[in-house]
Amino acid sequence: LAKLAADLGRTHGVVGTGPPLLLVRREEFSFRWQGEILETIESLRAALDELRHAEHTLARELGLRADPKLEAGRRARLKALASRVERGALDLTSIPDVPPDRLTALAESLSTDVKELAVASSQTVATYPLGAVRRMPLEQLDSGWREAQAKIWPASAFARKKARKLLQTYAENGAADPAVDLRVLFTMRERDGAIRENPLAPVAETGGETDADRSTEAVRQAIEFRAALADLGSHVEDSVRFEAASSVLASASDGTILKALQAYLAAEEATDDGTREFVQRDGVFPEGASVADFASGLATVEAEQARLQDWIKWVKMSKEGLAAGLGSLVNALEDGQIEEDAEQAFKRAYSAWWLPLAMDARDELRSFARWEHEHVIATFCTLDDAAAELAPVEVMRRIAHGLPAKEGVPKKSELGTLRHQFGLERPSMPIRQLLAGLPETFGKLAPCVLMSPL
Repeated sequence: LAKLAADLGRTHGVVGTGPPLLLVRREEFSFRWQGEILETIESLRAALDELRHAEHTLARELGLRADPKLEAGRRARLKALASRVERGALDLTSIPDVPPDRLTALAESLSTDVKELAVASSQTVATYPLGAVRRMPLEQLDSGWREAQAKIWPASAFARKKARKLLQTYAENGAADPAVDLRVLFTMRERDGAIRENPLAPVAETGGETDADRSTEAVRQAIEFRAALADLGSHVEDSVRFEAASSVLASASDGTILKALQAYLAAEEATDDGTREFVQRDGVFPEGASVADFASGLATVEAEQARLQDWIKWVKMSKEGLAAGLGSLVNALEDGQIEEDAEQAFKRAYSAWWLPLAMDARDELRSFARWEHEHVIATFCTLDDAAAELAPVEVMRRIAHGLPAKEGVPKKSELGTLRHQFGLERPSMPIRQLLAGLPETFGKLAPCVLMSPL
């Protein structure tokens, strides 16, 4: 780890002399790759310039305030208007201005009524155009049929025939059958009335028919479009211009506003394509970055292309450091927080991390108290001073045993025997016999003896 820290410091010392190339994260350098990514950067910068120009034009048409940096949020809000230039964009000017959940309920109700009307139309014996159903005096026809049913034959037969002929005048095909058709015709009139009263009916009408799917799609587009306009609300500078542009976009009619939006979306597509190509070549697109910041980063890479090889070495080395758990050191180097030698900084930081763990692992170190240790030292010093005072007295006591000097010892005495044995190269007396022959003086010479039992 210390060696890796030293390598990190040395490598960063080289690449740290210039601005960081944060948009490049490749780990292996090649001159071919360098040429390819520089070419990609050049085309991407051109696309970003075109995007900013297109956004400026669109913002002017929509009455929005200027956004010099073109933040990511602004781009997302403008791209949300993309559905208004798609081939399937519908005219939304007839959609009532009600909350989204109410719009959804109206669309569902219209769809249900249309389906029930179709089912009812298929249940009649004869075929009746919807316009004829609207003109029919159904209550009068129903009353006449009921009266015919109530009459006595043969009057009832003539009355039923008359009622059937009258109903037949409204049929387009087939033979009318009042017994079946009248009940169904009431249902058809009721469903048709509900459809005509639905605020979405004008949107769903195509060629005299009611297309429920069209109204459902129009509602979806309207909810999406209105949400996009609401998100742009905080960016509006000219409210009158914004309202006028919103009406034009709602109608999906051709004009300068629609062309400006199409040009902007085309520039967005070109930028996205260039960004994807840049990322595929080991470039980095910072999430949430503004167009100005991204373009500035690309310009830095292009201007510092001579440092690309050294920067890539740092990228590789920093990833090794992160994998080895030296992320804090890598970040500190990149942030310029380390001015000393990186290896020494690592060792100091490692020691600061390791020392508390090592101390906690030993009971003696973990429970150490300075005042307690100083008390032990003070007690030892006190005892040592007392021992020092007693030592001279004890020494003098041991020296003063009252025995004669070695030269004045008589040969025929206990000490004389001991002196004689000391003078021999090989003592002639066993040690036990020698000690037994010194009953008076040996205890004075050696109060304590340790010897082998053998």
